[in-house]
Amino acid sequence: MLKVPAYKFWFIVGSQALYGEDDLKALEKDARTIVDSLNDSKKLPYPVEFKEVAIDAQTITSAMKEA
Repeated sequence: MLKVPAYKFWFIVGSQALYGEDDLKALEKDARTIVDSLNDSKKLPYPVEFKEVAIDAQTITSAMKEA
């Protein structure tokens, strides 16, 4: 039988620091709600994991290197 690896998909949201801490927290909350909804739907073959709100080149590069 074919063994399929246990994949996991990341959900990374992009924004800019200039929006302020409150807006970035709201964005993260909304993104986590989306991820929870996707996982709760049971329609995807693999789980989705919220990873981060990427706000600059450093956080984007770090996420891509980790992937």
